[in-house]
Amino acid sequence: HLAYSLDFGGVETHLALIAEHGGNDFDHRFLALNGGGSAEQVILAAGAQVACLGIDPWKHPLQCVHALRRELRGTSTAVVHAHGSEPNMFGLWTARSAGVPVRIGEEIGLPDHSRKARYALRAAYAAADRVIGVSDAVRDFLVRSGEVPERKAVRIYNPVHEAKLQASPRREDEPLRIAFLGRLETLKNPRPLVEAVTALAQGGMPVQLTLIGEGSLRGELEQAAAGSDSVTFAGYQSDPAPLLARTHLLIQPSLTEGFSIALVEAMGAALPVLATPVGGNPEVIAEGSTGWLLDGNDASAIAEAIVRIE
Repeated sequence: HLAYSLDFGGVETHLALIAEHGGNDFDHRFLALNGGGSAEQVILAAGAQVACLGIDPWKHPLQCVHALRRELRGTSTAVVHAHGSEPNMFGLWTARSAGVPVRIGEEIGLPDHSRKARYALRAAYAAADRVIGVSDAVRDFLVRSGEVPERKAVRIYNPVHEAKLQASPRREDEPLRIAFLGRLETLKNPRPLVEAVTALAQGGMPVQLTLIGEGSLRGELEQAAAGSDSVTFAGYQSDPAPLLARTHLLIQPSLTEGFSIALVEAMGAALPVLATPVGGNPEVIAEGSTGWLLDGNDASAIAEAIVRIE
């Protein structure tokens, strides 16, 4: 399994699940082009082999390709499964040149690729026997964009943990406790959620938001929530289940999403969800039955949906 890094994020969660529950039919090994971290430790604890090249492939592409080829030629690898853009771009042809019999690509999102990027990925996917889209939306995007021939494209949803804890129903005397679970980055769109909750709290609504995750926007979000006790930053949590079990609603206001592991795990724990209708979200949320879909991704749309649900 080839990844860009093995720290924290959707791909890393996916790979940790494979290490823990992949069974005995395959000898799963994990290789990061760049560095390790949280997921690396989980994978090692599961007894799987891990290697981290410690190379930024965009800064040192030839060094990355040579190091990866050495790793693959030094093992009896039968299948390379590349997870995400950099592993697809740098790993699939390298695996083919190293004599790996089966190469699998995987797209995890709905990227806004330039024409040059589409050509480059089309060339990379030419070395793949199959290319996985993690939702119907992603699989259809790969075919529609011309990056992958339809005969090669398949949809396989991400794996998810079985629920460890069940969310507790809200009591009448409790504030509405909301959680955000994910990277604090632009594509996950956490700022409008912070603004919506802050505005609702200032208007007298008993509501609290816990942001579970880390990212480059944390400082900006802390500034946006300054002076309000309605927003809490929990940081990255290797096991967010205890926090989610005390929550009444998970909100995912992402600008784009391939297939959200966090969303499905929350649903499995009986935690209601509210999310933007992007990527694979409409494939797993039945509006008004298993959750709700937002009408927009700005603070106003999020606040209106929270009031309606509350």
